[in-house]
Amino acid sequence: MSILDLKLAASTDPVKLDLACGQSTREGFEGVDIYEGAKHVVDLLKYPWPWADSSVDELHSSHYIEHIPMDVILHGGKQKDTLFAFFDECYRILKPNGVMTIICPCAR
Repeated sequence: MSILDLKLAASTDPVKLDLACGQSTREGFEGVDIYEGAKHVVDLLKYPWPWADSSVDELHSSHYIEHIPMDVILHGGKQKDTLFAFFDECYRILKPNGVMTIICPCAR
């Protein structure tokens, strides 16, 4: 099989990740969580995540960002707030014109 054949055989299905999905992954998405039942068992506070740059079409996260600890970590060789590191990693893996939906409780 040639490289051309492999490229043609590659899936063109969009990659859609539900970050911190818990036990109920959003329909049409692949679940990402530290929960062992998720399709991708990943600690979202450890970087880099196992997806390549610009490889994901859509990200969804519901009621997770409010649980990101207020802390400073080393990310990309720089000290960074953990919330900013999370969003930097989302930006890194999203394709150009990718979509990200964040649902969080009201800050009031």
